[in-house]
Amino acid sequence: MKNITRSSFFAVFTLTASLVACTHSDSEQADDVQAEEDSGSATQAIVETWTNLGGTTNHSPLAVAFNNKLHVFSVGTDSRIYRKSTSDGESYSTWSELGGFASAGLAAAVHQSKLYVFSVGTDNVLYYRKSTNGVDFDGWVSLGGWTNTAVAAVSFNGTLHVFSKGGDNKIYRRTSTDGVSFTGWTLFGGVTNGAGPAAVVQQGKLYVFATGTNNAVYFQSSSDGVTFSAWQSLGASVTALSATSFAGDLHLFGIGNGDSEIYTHYMHDNYWRGWYDTNPQGVQTTKAVGAASFLNAMWVFARRSDGQIVYHSTPLYRLPFAGNGLWTVVNGNYDDPGDSHPENQYFGFDFAQYDQDAGLGADILAARAGTVVGLREDYNCNPCSPANSGNWIAIEHADGTVATYSHIKLNGVLVNVGDYVVQGQHIAEMGNTGNSGGPHVHFEIHEWWSAENVSGPSVPAYFCDGLHSVWRPRTSQALTPTACSL
Repeated sequence: MKNITRSSFFAVFTLTASLVACTHSDSEQADDVQAEEDSGSATQAIVETWTNLGGTTNHSPLAVAFNNKLHVFSVGTDSRIYRKSTSDGESYSTWSELGGFASAGLAAAVHQSKLYVFSVGTDNVLYYRKSTNGVDFDGWVSLGGWTNTAVAAVSFNGTLHVFSKGGDNKIYRRTSTDGVSFTGWTLFGGVTNGAGPAAVVQQGKLYVFATGTNNAVYFQSSSDGVTFSAWQSLGASVTALSATSFAGDLHLFGIGNGDSEIYTHYMHDNYWRGWYDTNPQGVQTTKAVGAASFLNAMWVFARRSDGQIVYHSTPLYRLPFAGNGLWTVVNGNYDDPGDSHPENQYFGFDFAQYDQDAGLGADILAARAGTVVGLREDYNCNPCSPANSGNWIAIEHADGTVATYSHIKLNGVLVNVGDYVVQGQHIAEMGNTGNSGGPHVHFEIHEWWSAENVSGPSVPAYFCDGLHSVWRPRTSQALTPTACSL
């Protein structure tokens, strides 16, 4: 009889999007930086653990996808702006100088097939330059104004929106439809003495985030880019903010005020998940985080406490069952418009066959590679108290997150604690043990796990199959557990 558990650790999942810091005169390349042509093939690459990108920065790394490449910008310790790029997420060019100096604030946006980079010069004036190919940039152009820190930029409804924090700590905005002629600075509202602004487009709305004088996070939204909602509070106390949209979901990230932890707030269809800790396994950050969606993954960059830039990408999961039968989701995530799990199982899935009874004994496969850290297979009850999950397996991934597979049949576990399993490996047989209304597998990713019924918050899991490149399955969808379409 197998019935073993093991202590686990805190995990990482995601971060996000776009601010840094920057004066402007094109100048020679720094001695320790050499330019190199971008290289690499456009194939899928997943970087599960934090990897050093190289370079030392005084400010936040900025990431943006443009022209089939992921571009990373940063401000070096010499206050010059540098750039790296990749076409596969794995092979990066060396750092090359973009030109100009930055005192604070970097932002980027893609508008009308052009890449715009904004920065705050050493004279505290906002500048920008643009490129049609991501390699050759026009000269710096002044947007005027007086900003003492942050800037954000986003294209929405055919208009380029630029937000900046003025010397009075209020947020101001300029807009342009052609990317050349801008309106004058207008007061956007709000007073911030901390992080932000950050801006992102999500499900047909423009969201703007900032921290107030109490360091709590607030946001406004607009469906037309003209009329905005009132400021709404998201709580928390953070020293850095960034936001990005990935696979139809909004991810907002902040660095905890005083603890250097990375916290994430998640939203889909106006369901806000709430802040949860996603500190990347001992990587101490210092007021710096950035991210972008690229090659069907979300790439996250952070400034480590030693000034080095590190990065990783969100993993993709395969459906945790074989193609023997017609499968669907009978209970989805908390924000699923159909049948959903309660909030304490926010991102849980119940996978079953349409003919649910036929699913008894069906193959359960590992959705992602990892190490088995706990399991149980001796329950033969339904319902079971307090073992609502019945029989189960817990598998820890490279980034520290843990997947649990529940309701396995009696003696249906095919692996042992300590085994390393590969993605797609047959690990168990589907059952109906525990609090279960029929044969199915409850699948959920946890921030951490330590023992049966003792685990951290659930975090999003994005899947890939023959029909979808990256998505979260919904109730009643017909599922195809075939090879990933990437």
